[in-house]
Amino acid sequence: MHLPNGITGFTQAAPLPEIGKAQFKQVCFTAAQKHRLQMELFLDSEYPLNFYHVKMYSQTVQIHLLLNHHYPYLSFASSVEYGRISFVDPPEWAESFRPFYTILSKTELNERVTISGNQLKNENELDEAELKEIAFWKPERIGEIIFNAWD
Repeated sequence: MHLPNGITGFTQAAPLPEIGKAQFKQVCFTAAQKHRLQMELFLDSEYPLNFYHVKMYSQTVQIHLLLNHHYPYLSFASSVEYGRISFVDPPEWAESFRPFYTILSKTELNERVTISGNQLKNENELDEAELKEIAFWKPERIGEIIFNAWD
């Protein structure tokens, strides 16, 4: 999976683009109503998080939605704990989000981070500031780069 410049929230470049919170919240509410889900949690992408976090549930399922703050990359997870996210493939009702966001698969998110020497071998446009953070935090999977709580 390709990692664009600024995906980590750290960059040397000018201010990064931001994904609108209001739109994401509205799309979540609409999807919840349409698919008879409850929205239990909506966390803003405040420091140190670089993503919005929504928790939805029904009588039979609980799922977390994560949206990167700088790119329209959306993922789904069965659990979200500091430093550990259990990514899952999107449920069928995730199609409600496709017109607005790029939905990432479990396979994409669990792709191994490959570092040789001081070089990140995964396809990327990351700058020096981001590569320094990766060297410090040592993420093992691409999803840990896209959705992080690095300070």
